[in-house]
Amino acid sequence: MKLQFLLSILSACCLLSGLDSEEPKVIGSHDTITAAVGEDVILPCHLEPPFDVHNLTVLWKHNGAAVHTYKSRGDNLDAQDKSFKNRTLFFHGEMVNGNISLKLFNVTEQDKGVYTCVVPRLDSQVRKGNVTLEVVPKGKEEEIEDDPTSGPSTDENNLSTAHIIGITIGVIAIIVIVIVIVVKRKSQISLLFIFTTSQDAFLF
Repeated sequence: MKLQFLLSILSACCLLSGLDSEEPKVIGSHDTITAAVGEDVILPCHLEPPFDVHNLTVLWKHNGAAVHTYKSRGDNLDAQDKSFKNRTLFFHGEMVNGNISLKLFNVTEQDKGVYTCVVPRLDSQVRKGNVTLEVVPKGKEEEIEDDPTSGPSTDENNLSTAHIIGITIGVIAIIVIVIVIVVKRKSQISLLFIFTTSQDAFLF
């Protein structure tokens, strides 16, 4: 009985220990990564919680084509698609922390789309993550910023409207004050005229 009791406690401790240790998951990017043609860009991907993957195989793919392969503690680019030749870089020194991001040099229009980073032998149910890359023409962002036809932003429009309303209220207030002053002066002049007339009548 005592032996069975001890075995039950040991099994429970092992179970709790397994629950506490969260299995690593491959995490891509929920946000779209944007780069202009000719720029360099980093496609983020990592393991959470941090997990040393320098002894594992890591694959990067784009539309089924091999972008970059890390295997046997080094880059293995034999199967790399020719369109990515000499344009990819892995951060080897950061793999011990679970960083499996990929740097892509000299971005082209054909590079746009969904990239997948995979750790096929990872002891986890989540072994891959996706990163979406959007490629824009070179200088397009600057053209949009400098475009005079783009007009003011919403905040600027709201600010202009507030200024107009404030000026209008100020003008109305000034007009009301002037009217009040004029009316008061007319009243004073009328009273003075009546008083003077009364005095003249009394004298006669």
